[in-house]
Amino acid sequence: MKSQNQNNGHSSKTPFRITLTLLTLGFLISGLCMLYLVKSGVSLRTAPIISPSPIKENMSEMVDSLFVRLLPEIQPHHFVVWGVLPFSSETQSLLQMLMGRYQLIYKNSVTAVTDASFVDNSFLQSCPSPCWIFLPLLSANELSFNKWISDRPVLAKKSYTTVTIVYFDRPLEKPQTTSECLKEKILDLDCLISISIRDSYKKMKTQHERYFFVRQYNQKDLFLFIEKPKGE
Repeated sequence: MKSQNQNNGHSSKTPFRITLTLLTLGFLISGLCMLYLVKSGVSLRTAPIISPSPIKENMSEMVDSLFVRLLPEIQPHHFVVWGVLPFSSETQSLLQMLMGRYQLIYKNSVTAVTDASFVDNSFLQSCPSPCWIFLPLLSANELSFNKWISDRPVLAKKSYTTVTIVYFDRPLEKPQTTSECLKEKILDLDCLISISIRDSYKKMKTQHERYFFVRQYNQKDLFLFIEKPKGE
């Protein structure tokens, strides 16, 4: 009887082991496929960091959300390269609120660089962390070769990330992505904006409210989308 019970116990473990092995192989194959796609330049979808959320009058809830979900993405990096210039009064207020919250929570002041014309490797070497550098809207992301970043290897040596702030109009109906964008292996900024708005459209349910959301592309560039004020 003892021998039979041992055999039964052994046979019951066999299906579990097979299932575990198959699951492990599945995750491994999936991971290798994603790695191949990224290395070969095939675009993956933009990853949602913050889902579309309404913007309240004083932006306090927006700042709360950005601090909880966006700041953990950028806080480990020495440099944050922002694509935001020229400042609007709203973006200036938003960034000041974020820097104030950062200082309050992390007990460390943000070094804000608003004039990047003098920012060379020597300056970057001595810029204390966190060092936030504000560039023109189109100059921060790395959807294509970015000469400004490439010419400053200190950024990569000390670690950096990029955040581009995109203001957008929300159409009355879900936008369609052009065939040209769907054919692209690496998205350019126009296509990334188009696809991100399309993918987020259903979650912006109330027409009279403004929304914001954050997407990430290829685990590098972050994009903060802010709907334009109504009537602009």
